[in-house]
Amino acid sequence: MKRFSGWFLFVVALVAAFAWAYKTQPSFREVVVGGFGLLASVFTSPFILEATLAVIGLVIVMTYNQRKLDKEGKDEWVEMNVETPGEAEGATAEKKKNG
Repeated sequence: MKRFSGWFLFVVALVAAFAWAYKTQPSFREVVVGGFGLLASVFTSPFILEATLAVIGLVIVMTYNQRKLDKEGKDEWVEMNVETPGEAEGATAEKKKNG
């Protein structure tokens, strides 16, 4: 059985504390509802909504790429020998002479 990481347990404890405070504290409930209402009105304004979605998408792609690189290992440099057309013709002529 896989053991839970510290982050997972922290998130579960945070959600449980949030749920407990929301259920038992009326002032906490009022602050949370007001905060979510304010955030919803700000994030759904035309420019901010698009910019927020773009930033969130970029963060998701970069996070996925970093995890993939960590899992597969870092890429190393690869050098390619690229011959120009003049070099390729000279090499062909030499092969015909020698062989």
